[in-house]
Amino acid sequence: MNRKSGALPGWRTRLLASAAVVVSGLTLLAQSNDALLDKLVQKGILTRKEADELRLEETPPPSSRMSLAQWVEKVSFSGDLRVRLDSIHSAAPGFVVRDRYRFRARFGVTLDLAQDLEIGLRLTTGDDNPISQNVTFADNASKKEVRLNEAYLKYTPLHDGVWTGYVEAGKMRNPVEFPSSILYDRDYTPEGFAQSLTREVAPGQDLNLVLAQYVLDEIGGSNRNPWMFGGELRWDSEWSDRVTSSLGAAGFTIMNPDSLTVDRVPYVGQGNSRTPGGVLIEDYDIVYGEAEWTYTFDSGPLYSGRFPVYLFGNALYNLGAAEENLGYGLGFRVGRARRARQWELAYVWTHLEADAWWDQVVESDFGAVWSAAPPAGRTGYFSGTNIEGHWIRGTYAIFDQWSVSVACFVTSLIDNPMPEAATDTTRLFVETSLHY
Repeated sequence: MNRKSGALPGWRTRLLASAAVVVSGLTLLAQSNDALLDKLVQKGILTRKEADELRLEETPPPSSRMSLAQWVEKVSFSGDLRVRLDSIHSAAPGFVVRDRYRFRARFGVTLDLAQDLEIGLRLTTGDDNPISQNVTFADNASKKEVRLNEAYLKYTPLHDGVWTGYVEAGKMRNPVEFPSSILYDRDYTPEGFAQSLTREVAPGQDLNLVLAQYVLDEIGGSNRNPWMFGGELRWDSEWSDRVTSSLGAAGFTIMNPDSLTVDRVPYVGQGNSRTPGGVLIEDYDIVYGEAEWTYTFDSGPLYSGRFPVYLFGNALYNLGAAEENLGYGLGFRVGRARRARQWELAYVWTHLEADAWWDQVVESDFGAVWSAAPPAGRTGYFSGTNIEGHWIRGTYAIFDQWSVSVACFVTSLIDNPMPEAATDTTRLFVETSLHY
């Protein structure tokens, strides 16, 4: 090119044009690429032909252009923060009172897309523990870990007012519903696949079927990967504006449970029968049932709004074990602390025998102290199975998004490997939570 005309050699032209496009993306977000290229032509930095060539290079074909707004119909955010005092006391020999100050923080985003698609992502504090997201104040104010707690895709092609159905894949919130956590801890977010089909059989009467296929581990060099398969059928009823009820039945089985050794998956609970090498001895093929009932009064003492009273019972039985294979829970709740100036008081009795269900997925807060370690286990406080006891909790909502709670667990081992040693354990929570 002729330098007197103000033009530059081709390689310099390309370099300046590329730099201009990058800078424009950072400082001139409101200005289009077309306007920027026209300005470069006016200043003699580019020829009209070179500007047209850049437009062709930067512009995707019309068939591939799709704005985000055309796909996303709704974006929603959610999150919460909880700060807790967690204090554990026990009459077990040599046990030292343990006081921990802990917090949990979660943040999620859900994209409702066109064509009945949904994508969900959620981050949480925590570590490799699959049933807890708490982090302890410790290690001289060290930085705390954040993990991916949910990453799923949901497709809901059926929603005609009578039928609703979806399929889901990824790391998801548990689609199985349950009133107490003898079946799953509420922080457990399984990985795999789920399908749901709901039918409104009459006004206020819904039947819901959930099928689940959860991947428990992937073992290199083996074809014995452990899976969990199951399903739940629920009948949810609204009999009047005061009375609602639910009945549910479910069955779950673990395929290749012997692959779930203590060194292959996070060892967070104990109680199941294991070999000294940590291999599960029993199979886990459970049947499960539950019943729930709610009556709502017009008002309650020192309570804002209508006042619900709730009762439940649930039980499971492991067909894969010959003994110590029963679990059940009974409880009630008065009030519901969901809005400002509302309160609730709840009580649960839980009995969960050693091989009633897999000890790595049940309630993480419900545990007891082991003075003698079971095979492949450890001494100390652990959640899991072979535990029974009481759980009482009170909550008051100061604002719609802010509440304070006190909870107390009084527990003991059902089958004590050291009968002469006490296992009575008390765990106390004092906490405050903020959600949005």
